[in-house]
Amino acid sequence: MSTNGDDERSTPEQDEQAPRVARLWVSNSGRVACDAHGGMYLAVAVEQAPRRRHHTTPLDAWEGYTAREVALYLDGDTSVLSCEDSRCGARIGPSA
Repeated sequence: MSTNGDDERSTPEQDEQAPRVARLWVSNSGRVACDAHGGMYLAVAVEQAPRRRHHTTPLDAWEGYTAREVALYLDGDTSVLSCEDSRCGARIGPSA
């Protein structure tokens, strides 16, 4: 689900270079974002309640997922979830 220009799939080299984050956010509309690219409403909500898993903003509702949760839902494959900002591509999990 990584967006790299025209190609929907990332290469192994891009996967290795992608930054790692502790949590990714998925909105009700299906958007996947890291803390830095979820927008200002999400950033303020996370700043006010950093441990909360669910944030409702004026534009959307967001659910935070950790690497452990993603692995449970996706049979251990955390590589399928990444920040959809084309320059970021952050993946969930420990630093490579």
